[in-house]
Amino acid sequence: MGERKNPWTSIGYSNYEGFHLMPFDLRSRAERHELNRQRVVSSIFLELYIMATMEIIPKDRLLTVKRALSQNLRGSKKDQTEAAHCAPRQVMIGDRTPTELLQTAFPERAFVVNAFFAETDILPANFNKSDSRAEGNGMSNGFREGCHFVVSDAHYHGKLIPLNAATAVRQAFSIYKDWAIDSFRVSCERLENKLRFKMTKSDEDKWKEQLKITQIYNRTMKISSGASVVLGIERVSGLIKIYEEMRSGII
Repeated sequence: MGERKNPWTSIGYSNYEGFHLMPFDLRSRAERHELNRQRVVSSIFLELYIMATMEIIPKDRLLTVKRALSQNLRGSKKDQTEAAHCAPRQVMIGDRTPTELLQTAFPERAFVVNAFFAETDILPANFNKSDSRAEGNGMSNGFREGCHFVVSDAHYHGKLIPLNAATAVRQAFSIYKDWAIDSFRVSCERLENKLRFKMTKSDEDKWKEQLKITQIYNRTMKISSGASVVLGIERVSGLIKIYEEMRSGII
């Protein structure tokens, strides 16, 4: 993780050294982290939709996902915490990130998009372990499928209409949600299988906590509206206006 870049230090800010506010109890921490993940995922879908409509993301370009490239916070060995990413993976358009595609034309927005991928919550290590397991069991595939949907839908419609953008993001989030719920289910099943066999007390405690965290993720996802947190019509219209003003400024 040492090679991951902090978007804040890249523009001259110092490393974050303050207290990162998260709830103290496990249930509230897991709920908050899952809700933060949903907000970030929805926000990325919306940015990609607008970028594709404006052809900042070219047509027929391969979209993939890979491990994180940026990170805004660091955990503490002393406190036994880690920085758990909110975005399930880093999106790649061909061989470039969305941030790189925006960098020349709209560096201010490039920073914001990079911040979405860099966003982390400082949490005990079992949260990061639970995230990684869910990502490996299908969550990252769901994120990729959701990204692919919004980009394809944007290229098909070709116009920046707030209602179209919001509808596409809701559909993309629904795709992602189905994958995420299944990834949590599979993760829980595998942890339950681990706990059926003889193990050390340390492993038992670790896996029981990871199971509880994943179960909370699952419940939170099932009852959440997810994408709606970033899809108020005024917010979507405002973001489209920002991009349109950028386009007017470079023509």
